[in-house]
Amino acid sequence: MESEIFISFFLATLISFLGSLQPGLLNMGILYTGYHRSKSAAIRMAIGGVVPELIYSSIAIFLYLKAAEYIYIKEVLSFLFIPLLFLAGVYLYRKKAKEEASHSLKSNDFKNGFMIGLVNPLLIPFWLIWVQQVVQRGYIKLKNPSVQIAFVIGTAVGALLLLLMVAFFTVKYKEQLERTLKGKINKLLGIICIILAFVELVRLLIG
Repeated sequence: MESEIFISFFLATLISFLGSLQPGLLNMGILYTGYHRSKSAAIRMAIGGVVPELIYSSIAIFLYLKAAEYIYIKEVLSFLFIPLLFLAGVYLYRKKAKEEASHSLKSNDFKNGFMIGLVNPLLIPFWLIWVQQVVQRGYIKLKNPSVQIAFVIGTAVGALLLLLMVAFFTVKYKEQLERTLKGKINKLLGIICIILAFVELVRLLIG
């Protein structure tokens, strides 16, 4: 049983880490916060951002165990997520860097990270698919609550590791970014978000 708990945790951590490599609102938010504010602010946002991972992966396991029909869930949520990503890109592109100076140091970074993570319900079909894969391939069995809990915790740990890397590297290479981008970090992040929105739209339309 202990080995299955470890395998469950390890697989979830690995899948979550690799899945988080894809640029998204939360990744961009961490980079944005680390660049404009501080490493501690970016870390607080990262911690808040992985809480929804716990929520959505738990929902995915519940749906899988209940054998819920989910064939259309991913498509519906994807179409809802695209305009959010596009609007975030437009906002960042038009936002001036000097506006950051007026931001309060008391900004609730944990809450901001949590809210950004929460508007990504695509995590439900993402984890639903992966839960199905690891169970059907015989890697784990989700009948035991301990195995389920280990998997859910692993989803948060994997995402957190990636986000902390983003935070640390952003702050570490801040000076290089400033010299290279010359105050255009907002525009760059905005363009990335807009491109991702269009790529996701094309992917869905092509099927």
